[in-house]
Amino acid sequence: MNTISFGKWMIIPSGIEWKGSNEFMIEKETLADNRMFGEATVFDWPVYLASKPWLSIEDLYAFNIAFLFALDHFKVEPWPDISVSATFLAQQAAYEARQ
Repeated sequence: MNTISFGKWMIIPSGIEWKGSNEFMIEKETLADNRMFGEATVFDWPVYLASKPWLSIEDLYAFNIAFLFALDHFKVEPWPDISVSATFLAQQAAYEARQ
């Protein structure tokens, strides 16, 4: 596979890698990790990363695209009740909480 980038996020054979000021790697085996947000089950990584002060909102948007691409590319089978829209709402809440 050729490497594909979304902003500073790169899809590599082992997962998603950040090529910004801090080194960060998400292993493909952990992409479907999840948590509860209110009554909804959401993907963990987009929400977790929203709390990181070294990521701008543009970096998070680029991550969202990379994340959705990686889910499909690596054929990740998430739990059937995980909500992408609730994930992005939780991400927005986490980002706003750090402001």
